[in-house]
Amino acid sequence: MKALLRNIKRSMFHRLKLYPIYRVISAINSKYPLQGSVALEAFAYTGELQTRAFKKYPSYLEAWEISQDCETALRKNLPGAVIKIVDSIEEAKHCDKKFNFINVDTHQGLFGPYCENFEIFPLLFRMMQDECTVNLNVMPEASEQWRKTYPGLFNKEHLERREAFYKTGDPEHVSLEQMLATYGRIAAEKGYKIIWHYYRRRTLTYYLVLRFKKA
Repeated sequence: MKALLRNIKRSMFHRLKLYPIYRVISAINSKYPLQGSVALEAFAYTGELQTRAFKKYPSYLEAWEISQDCETALRKNLPGAVIKIVDSIEEAKHCDKKFNFINVDTHQGLFGPYCENFEIFPLLFRMMQDECTVNLNVMPEASEQWRKTYPGLFNKEHLERREAFYKTGDPEHVSLEQMLATYGRIAAEKGYKIIWHYYRRRTLTYYLVLRFKKA
C-alpha cells in the first residue's frame, strides 16, 4: 500500500510539475534551450525522477545506472534512450561521446568508494562539447535532523573528503560561493570556464547548474 501511495504521489507531482527539477529545467531552457541537445543522465536510477523532467528535449539521450534491477524500468521510462548498466564513474573514464547537457544525480554522502560528485566532476570535461550545461547535486550543510535520517552523513571520512575537495577548514558548512570557486578552479585546469550558474534547493541538497565554455 505504501508503495502504491508513493507512486500515486510521485505521478501527481510530475504531472503538476511540483518537483524542483522542473524549475531547474525551465531556468536552463530560458538561457540555453535543451531542445535537440545531446544529453547524459549519470546515476539515472529508474529514469522516473530527474530524467523525466527533461527527457522530451534531447535528440540523443544516454542514461547510466549501476543497478541491474533498474534496467527494465529505465527502458520503459526512457524509450529511445541508450541505456547502460555501468558504474557511472568508471564509464566516464572511457566514454568517447561528447555531450552538451549532463545531469549528475549522485548520492549526498559516501557511496561505495565514492563521495558526492567529487570523483565524477573532473571527468565530465572529457565528455563535454565546447559548451555544456551541467546539473549537479550539492550539499552546503546538513541539519541534525538530516543527520539522523542519514546516519553516515558527515562522519569522519565524509568530512575529510569534503575538506580536501573544497579546500576548506569548515567542511560542515560550505557556501555555494565556495563551491563555485572550487568548480571554477577545476574547470580552469581542464581548459573551461563557467559562464553562467543557477541554483535551487531540492531537499537536503541543492541543484547547482553550471554552464561551461571552452576557454
